[in-house]
Amino acid sequence: MVEHGSLGALAEIQLSLGEYETAQLTLKNLASNSGLSIAVCSEAHVSYLLAWLAVELGDYDAALGYLQKLKALASPEAPVYEAELGEVLRARVYLQRGQLEEATRLLDRLNTTVTKKHWPYQMCIVKLWLAEALVLGGRLERARKCVRDAIRLAKAMPSRHLEAHGHLLLGRLISLNNEGDFATQENMGSAGALVGSASAEIEIAIRMAEESGAAELIWRGHAEMARVLELAGDTITAANHAQKALEQLSLIESLVPQEAVEQFRSVPERKEARARCQRILEDDELAEQRQALANVGALEEHHLRILYRASGVINGIRDLDKLLEAVLDLLLQAVGVQRAFVFLRNEKTGDLRFVKGRNVKRESMEQAEKISRSVLQDVYSQGRPFVSANAQSDSRVSERTSVLTHKLNTLLCAPLKVGGRVLGSVYGDHPAALGSLKESTINLFAAFCNLAAVAIDNALVHRHLVEEKKEVEDRLQRVREGSSEIIGQSAAVEDLLKRIALVAASPLDVLITGESGTGKELVARALHRTGRRATRKFLALDCGSLSDSLVESEL
Repeated sequence: MVEHGSLGALAEIQLSLGEYETAQLTLKNLASNSGLSIAVCSEAHVSYLLAWLAVELGDYDAALGYLQKLKALASPEAPVYEAELGEVLRARVYLQRGQLEEATRLLDRLNTTVTKKHWPYQMCIVKLWLAEALVLGGRLERARKCVRDAIRLAKAMPSRHLEAHGHLLLGRLISLNNEGDFATQENMGSAGALVGSASAEIEIAIRMAEESGAAELIWRGHAEMARVLELAGDTITAANHAQKALEQLSLIESLVPQEAVEQFRSVPERKEARARCQRILEDDELAEQRQALANVGALEEHHLRILYRASGVINGIRDLDKLLEAVLDLLLQAVGVQRAFVFLRNEKTGDLRFVKGRNVKRESMEQAEKISRSVLQDVYSQGRPFVSANAQSDSRVSERTSVLTHKLNTLLCAPLKVGGRVLGSVYGDHPAALGSLKESTINLFAAFCNLAAVAIDNALVHRHLVEEKKEVEDRLQRVREGSSEIIGQSAAVEDLLKRIALVAASPLDVLITGESGTGKELVARALHRTGRRATRKFLALDCGSLSDSLVESEL
């Protein structure tokens, strides 16, 4: 019974994280022990988890079989906790099979049942899936009420992944309520506010889903954001989110049992989202190709050779510091400025920060001195380049203090943009006024900055992955050192240690559940030793020796 409790909890975590193949192995281990004498509640939990896995994999016949077994285990004399959750899975099967009315009626009944029992977790889940059904049926006002109730319940528990689900639905409801207004030009301010409201809710959903590891909600969030932004005409950012949705779907597919991949892909919601995201990307790619052809036509042949050489150099560098040096040295040579600087966005504050400067002598510059900060900020905030062959006589900037004080003349500044995101800005200048800049030189500068932006983005991602890998390895090592009391080398134990490392980094309270003797206190001690409170005392309290009222006050 102890083993069933531990493996059941592990399988539930794996299912939440989208690790379907490992969840299947865990559940097979559980099912192989079905001949043992176990409590009805444990058997019901196994049936529920098997049904959950089958629903996620798209094996609806198997799911209904497990749910029938779960239903048979429950009785008025011996109710099981998973009964209502199992019926939510049944409703999800109905939804995926297009049986909308059956799903809605079932969820309506469940909503009444769990509300009478005052079970917040079940109430929240039922309301969320009832809202899903109501949205599909076009009953948006009632769906909105269900979602708001569900979000309040999720916050009170608290449950980040359920709250994420609620915000995702709320964003969808805002967009559906005002879909006609998004595409109209009569009232752009109103349309922009609607897009902002919908996307703000979806952004919250994506962030919470990522924080809680809710794999399915992550791709759904990005797919929904892509749909809303495309509807609003922001095709570049829509394509960025469509790409992220497809990447997340591919990541989950890699965690699906090989024999179930096709069935997993055929789940209607995933299939439709994948097709829509691919179309958004294809449309964006065609637009980029047309723009690229237009730019190439304006470039001189020797400029194309410069870009080709630059591409070969910078795309082979992964270290950010070395990459920035190479980018600036190539830019100085290509465009003919005497100084060049790179500023990148500070992820915490959103402001620009100076990261690298070079001069025509190939010397590094420790600070960005005597530059026009106002031009730099305008380019960054507006996402548009600025070029002037004579800033002193350029009416756009000639009255600016920095231009007058530093006697600035030739200025070139462009944003580093990738997929609608502004990573930072490139700034270059020359003390002499060139009088005029060739159109081909301006196009070369723009093309070079686009090329550099992609390389810098890749280097930033590479550095982040290296740092993240080291952090995970360090955390796992701390967990191993702090979990010396947890003995074992099986896959289940290794997975448990990884979960401890993940949870130990969270600032949230942690509830560890399980039957007596499953090692809850060992896990709690390991969490304490590897968490932020490791230097403080660990207090173990035996709640069984306390009265109910005292336990409630302690907790």
